[in-house]
Amino acid sequence: MSKRAADGLVGLLVLLTLLAATEAVAEVRRYAVVVGQNHGEPNEQSLLFAETDARKMAEVLGQFGGVPPEDLILLLDSDAASVQRVMAEVDARIKLDKSAGNVEAVLIVYYSGHADARAMHLGGTKLPFRDFKRDLKGSSADVKLFIIDACRSGEVTRVKGARPAKPFDIRADDQLQGEGLAIITSSAASEDAQESDRLRGSFFTHHLVAAMLGAADQSGDRRVTLAEAYQYAYTETIRSTSSARFVQHPTYSFQIRGRSDLVLTNLDTTVRGLGQLVLEDAGSYVLFRGDDAGPVAAEVSVEANTPLMLDEGRYLVRMRGDSAVFETYATVAEGRATRVARGTMQRVAYGRLVRKGIGPSTRSAWGVTTGAAVSAELLPGTGATVLGTIGLQVDLEPVSLQLRLRYGSSNATNDLVALEQQVFGAEVAALRLFDLGDFTLGFGVRGGADWVAQSLESTGVAPDRGNLTGRTGAVLHAAWAPVPWLAVWIEGAADAYFAQVVEAGGTATNARFVPYGAAGLNLYVF
Repeated sequence: MSKRAADGLVGLLVLLTLLAATEAVAEVRRYAVVVGQNHGEPNEQSLLFAETDARKMAEVLGQFGGVPPEDLILLLDSDAASVQRVMAEVDARIKLDKSAGNVEAVLIVYYSGHADARAMHLGGTKLPFRDFKRDLKGSSADVKLFIIDACRSGEVTRVKGARPAKPFDIRADDQLQGEGLAIITSSAASEDAQESDRLRGSFFTHHLVAAMLGAADQSGDRRVTLAEAYQYAYTETIRSTSSARFVQHPTYSFQIRGRSDLVLTNLDTTVRGLGQLVLEDAGSYVLFRGDDAGPVAAEVSVEANTPLMLDEGRYLVRMRGDSAVFETYATVAEGRATRVARGTMQRVAYGRLVRKGIGPSTRSAWGVTTGAAVSAELLPGTGATVLGTIGLQVDLEPVSLQLRLRYGSSNATNDLVALEQQVFGAEVAALRLFDLGDFTLGFGVRGGADWVAQSLESTGVAPDRGNLTGRTGAVLHAAWAPVPWLAVWIEGAADAYFAQVVEAGGTATNARFVPYGAAGLNLYVF
C-alpha cells in the first residue's frame, strides 16, 4: 500500500471515529406534559388536590428535571380534547427538534385526577387509556414516561388486583441510547388512589415528589433515577396507606429497549429561593413549614446524609424513632446546606407525644403525680386547709384524665372553741391540654368528695363530728417538662362545695365557692 493510500485510510478512520463520537454524545432533550384535573364525571366527588399535585410535579420537573420552560406544559382543569391537542403539538415540536440536530428526546407525561380502569375522566369528558397509550407509543420521543395518579390506574400496566409491583433495575446515567415506554401508576387495578388532608395532596405524588427532591438518592450521587424514585414512592405509599381504609399499591410497566437509564432529577442544579436540608441520621421525618401548626413540607423515610431541596425558610423537623420522637427547628437558606443531626434534637415529652398523636407505638402515657395544695375554708369558720395529694395522670390524644387522693388539715379558734379539722378526699378530672414548646397550658373540670372530720375543744360539751362534702368546678392547669419523663405543674380552681351544716333552725345544705391552688410533679412511668 502506497503512503498516500495509507494516509487516506488513516484520515478516513479518524473521520469515522469522530462521527461515531459525535453520534454517541447526542443531546438529551426533555419535554413534559403535566395534567391536573379535580373534576371528573358529574357523579364523581371533586378531588381536592389533583391540580395542586400537578403544580408540584411541574415545578420539580422544571427546577431539577432538566425540562426547559418552553417544553414544559401544565394543563389544569382541561378536557380530553385539550389534552390530545397539546400532546400532538408537543410531538410535532419533538419531530422538529430531532430533524434539526442529533437529539435524543425524553417525554414525561403526568396525570392526576379521576379515572377508572379504562379512561381518564377530564371535566365531564373521557380520554381512553388505550388510545392514549397508542398515541404515546407512537410519539417521536425516544423514551416515554407516563405517570398516573388516579383510581384503579393499575389496569394500564395490566397488573390485576392489589399485587405489589417490585422496583425494576436501571442505571444512573443520562446517556439514554435506548427507546421505549415506562408507565408508573399510583394504584393497582382494583384500588382507589387516596388523598391526604394533612399532606395537602395524594399520598403517591407526595412521596414521588419527595423522592425526586432527594429522599430517594440512595447512591448519594445527587441524581435521582427512575428506579430510585419508584422504589421510594412504592414503599412510602404502602407505609402511609397501611393505616388508611385500604393499602394502596403502586405498579409499573417498563418496556425500554437498549440502555435503560433515566435520571429524573439532578440535585446539583441551582434554583433561586431553594436550599438544602441534609438529614444526617437515617430515619422517618416529618417537616413542617414554620411550626407544627403549619403545612407539612415533607414526610420522608431516608438513609443517612440525605439532602432534601426545600424553599428557604424556617422548618420544624420531627424525627420519629421506635421508642421516642425528636424535634428541632432548622432554617434553610438559599443556595446553602443546613445539616440536622439527632444529637442536636430535643426529645419530645411523653405526654406531649400522646396529646399530639405522634407517639411511636402507644396512644397513652401514664404518670404518677404528687403535690401540695392550699384551699380556702371548706366549711364556714374552719380556716384554710393545707393538703398533700397523690394519684395518677393518663394522657390521651383528646384529653388527659386525673385521679387523685388527698389529705389535709386546718385549725381555727375563737373565744369559745378551738377546732382541728382533717380532710380525706378523692377527685377525678378531665383536662384539655395544649403544648407550647416545653410548656403546657390547659383547662378542664373536676369533681370529688371529701370526708371532713372535726375535733372541738371548748368550755362546754362539743363532741367530734364528721361531714361528707361534694365538690365540682373548673380547673386551670399549667406545666413545664424539663425532661421527657417529668413535668412540673401548677393548678388553680374554684370549686363549688355542697355540705350539710348545722344552723340555728336545723340542718341545711350549704353551697359555697372555694378557691384552690396546687403545685406538684408528674413522673411518667409508662
